[in-house]
Amino acid sequence: MPLDLALERAMFSCVLRPLRSHLEKALVELHNQDGTCQRLTKNLLHLKGDAAMERLGVRTGVPDSRGVERVKQKLVLMQRTHSPIDKVLLLLQVCKCVHKAMGSLHGQEVSWDDFLPSLSYVIVECNRPHILIEVEYMMELLEPSWLGGEGGYYLTSVYASLCLIQSLDREQPFSGCLTPEAQEALKEWSCRRSREAQRQKENQQSQRCVRILFQDGERSAVRTLQWRAGETSQALAQLCASTFGVSDPQQYTLYWRSGGEMRALPPQAQPQDLASHSEGGPSLSYLRTDHDFSKMRRLTRGGAVDLSESVCEE
Repeated sequence: MPLDLALERAMFSCVLRPLRSHLEKALVELHNQDGTCQRLTKNLLHLKGDAAMERLGVRTGVPDSRGVERVKQKLVLMQRTHSPIDKVLLLLQVCKCVHKAMGSLHGQEVSWDDFLPSLSYVIVECNRPHILIEVEYMMELLEPSWLGGEGGYYLTSVYASLCLIQSLDREQPFSGCLTPEAQEALKEWSCRRSREAQRQKENQQSQRCVRILFQDGERSAVRTLQWRAGETSQALAQLCASTFGVSDPQQYTLYWRSGGEMRALPPQAQPQDLASHSEGGPSLSYLRTDHDFSKMRRLTRGGAVDLSESVCEE
């Protein structure tokens, strides 16, 4: 598993696991107040039955009873997990099950206009109104990177299907078209999440992680700290003093290796000034101003120490 995905899953476990029930309760209360849950529950019951395929305008193959049962199991698992990543992966399995069944009739290719009625039919047959809460949970908590490609396509497809089922009038045929309100809601959501993604990208570009080696006599440590664009090395030095518990920061200086020598970092230096000197971010040392640099050396791989670090030899 990639490191970033593992970290994301760990964060979900720490943060979302205890919050999930509260978030779901808030969403349920919201939709009870606006009547969404009631309309969805009522229409799911009205549509379920032998006439469902005709009522929904299904023109392709659909999952059989065993396939519908498998989809139900996926939806049960989806409701149990707290991770939006796990939820969307289960949702992908549901939609692919529908898509596979659609193509099984005469081997024809299928379009989104055909997919939506078939997906709606399966949702009706499963009769689990809570899927609305699950979909909104994913739409709001998934990272923007998960909202592109298949994840975003099928997630918005399920949302569109739920909107269609809610808006269905018993006296009117299933049009397969979203209401203006649903279209506007999807547009607003897409724009908002796009803005969030842009802000996140800008924040990532405005900060850099730097490795800091601290050593003072018998004390030594290495920490990775954030050095934001626009902040000088003086601000970073203050952060180092706080991080390493230094009581007399005026006696310490930030150093970096340049041309094989340890040099004091200029007070007004910024992250971009050092970016080209170290792959993955600069590696600095926070040492006493009277440190004996004659004891500094670079260890090789034979010493089992990362070459990117500066190490003091006592």
